[in-house]
Amino acid sequence: MPMTDFFENKKVVVTGATGLLGRHLIEGLLPMRATIRAVVHKRPFFNQDITNFEFLKADLTEQAECDKVMSGMDIACLCASVTVGAAQAINNPMLAVTSNLVMAARSLQAACLAGIKRVLLVSSTTVYPAYPRPVREEEAFIDEPHSAYQGVGNMKRYVESLAKFYCEKYGMKISVVRPVPFYGRFDNFDFETCHVIPALIRKAVEQQDPFEIWSNGKEIRDFLHVSDVARGCLLALERYPHWEGVNLGSGASVSIQQLAETILQLSGCRSRIMFDPTKPTTIPIRVVDTNKALEKLGFKAAVGLEEGLTDTINWFKENQLHLVKKVHT
Repeated sequence: MPMTDFFENKKVVVTGATGLLGRHLIEGLLPMRATIRAVVHKRPFFNQDITNFEFLKADLTEQAECDKVMSGMDIACLCASVTVGAAQAINNPMLAVTSNLVMAARSLQAACLAGIKRVLLVSSTTVYPAYPRPVREEEAFIDEPHSAYQGVGNMKRYVESLAKFYCEKYGMKISVVRPVPFYGRFDNFDFETCHVIPALIRKAVEQQDPFEIWSNGKEIRDFLHVSDVARGCLLALERYPHWEGVNLGSGASVSIQQLAETILQLSGCRSRIMFDPTKPTTIPIRVVDTNKALEKLGFKAAVGLEEGLTDTINWFKENQLHLVKKVHT
């Protein structure tokens, strides 16, 4: 990640600090000489025996605790979220809605009242309609989100509308990013709550045979390595502090079947693929236009899919005994 003096001596609070993105944002901020307040809820914290680093435990659904974590900060990175797996998102979609809405709304209010200069709001590509082509940022509010994302997509739209409100009424500078699904080291590999890449990696490393793929494997996705997402977020904070969203994607696409075949090859797993059309699936095609990120942020993905998968697979192999027993909350 390129060095910049923008974050030097700034007090930066990162919520969801032990989550996949929060952890990598902190890793990106440390060499930039920022003073970091890392906020977590239930997950155990990673060791940071360094100066200019504060660990704080808080429940961000409580306004008083949001006010506490935002107090005295210059920059806020709002990364805390309740994550759910694919089956949970379809069978009980409210799990990803209420808590995330409350946390985002109260965190934005607390940041405003604390006089924080810059805020990073991590949104999602679930805000977009189900267009079978790369979607542009300005298309987010035209049609309804895909039915599988009706709850979370509209929730994210409302939170983005709150960002616009705080920018226009209170003069806040809020950077809104919409990353495609991302993955990498420290991902969640719990089958109950994880997403497609960590699920497939775990199955491959465990040599599960048959190697099950939900649905028919024809769904098309764009995936981005978390180090690229973290870099794009920091660039957005520095270069595009507006409420209008910016897509963060690789600009490439892959089918779930191709993804699975690549993971099997990179893992050295020879299990046979078996499709299960009875399992839940979501939107058939979801890719994003990345021109705005290049124009406004100078952002372009640096980690290719095979490189990122190889790194994630190797990391999981070294840590799997700990990870598969860990309860993700």
